Amino acid sequence: ASRRNDGFWVDAPLKEVSRLGASESSRQRRTGLLLARSLVDASSSFAPADREKCREDAAALADVLATDDLPLVRMDAALLLAEPIQAGDGVVQRLAGDDDPDVSEAGFNALKAREERVRDDSSCAVDFGSQSTNMDLVEPADVE
Repeated sequence: ASRRNDGFWVDAPLKEVSRLGASESSRQRRTGLLLARSLVDASSSFAPADREKCREDAAALADVLATDDLPLVRMDAALLLAEPIQAGDGVVQRLAGDDDPDVSEAGFNALKAREERVRDDSSCAVDFGSQSTNMDLVEPADVE
C-alpha cells in the first residue's frame, strides 16, 4: 500500500471514533474509546503526521469522556489515558481519585503507566556533552 492512501486508513476510523464518542448510547461511547485505544496501539506504524492526529483525537475523546456519568465509560477513558497520549490537566489524577473503585483503580493504573513512561524516557536520554572519549584518557605528550 502506498503512503498516499494511508491518510484514508487513519481518517475513516477517527471519524468513527468521534461519532461513537458523541453518541447517546453508553455502549457506543465505550466502543469509541476501545477503537481509539486500538488506533493508538497501531499508530506506531503510521506516518508521523497521522500518528500525531490519531493520538490527539484519542486524547480529546478521553478528556471529554473522563467526566461521563457512567462509571464504565470513565473507566474506559482511564484505560485509554494509560496509552502514550497527552491528557488534559488533572484528568488522570481526577480519575485516580474517582468515587467508583473500578474507575479509580483504572485511573491509578493509568497514572502509574504514565509515570513509568516518563521515567523510562528520561533514563534513555543521553547527555553527549558529558561523555568521555578515549582521547580524554591519554596523557598529552610533551613536544618541544
